[in-house]
Parts: sequence; structure tokens; C-alpha cells
Amino acid sequence: MSISDIKAASRPIEAVIGGFDGIGRAVIEWLVKDGAKQILSVSRSGVTSHETREFVIRGIEQ
Repeated sequence: MSISDIKAASRPIEAVIGGFDGIGRAVIEWLVKDGAKQILSVSRSGVTSHETREFVIRGIEQ
């Protein structure tokens, strides 16, 4: 079994703890590619950079 064999659960909301950097960001991107429609991301620092802001906006527009 590889990471590509794992599918997002059919729950209405996926929760990601760790926010928008590193692994948290990679998990969010994976969930979106896998079809997750609602993602809750908890971040200690929030949206603090232009890059993170653009990432969030892209996610909202998808």
C-alpha cells in the first residue's frame, strides 16, 4: 500500500492540525486532490505571508 492508495474519508469536514507550512500544507493539497470539499485547518500563526494567503485563496476558488 502506498500513499496514493489512501483515500480521504467520506466525512463532511477534514481537519488538518498544523496549518499552512510543511506537512500541513502537503496534507491539505493531498486532500484537495483526493476530492475533499471541506477542510478545517488549525494554525498557530495563521495566514502571515503573501504565499500562504495565495494558497488559501486558490483553495477557496477550487
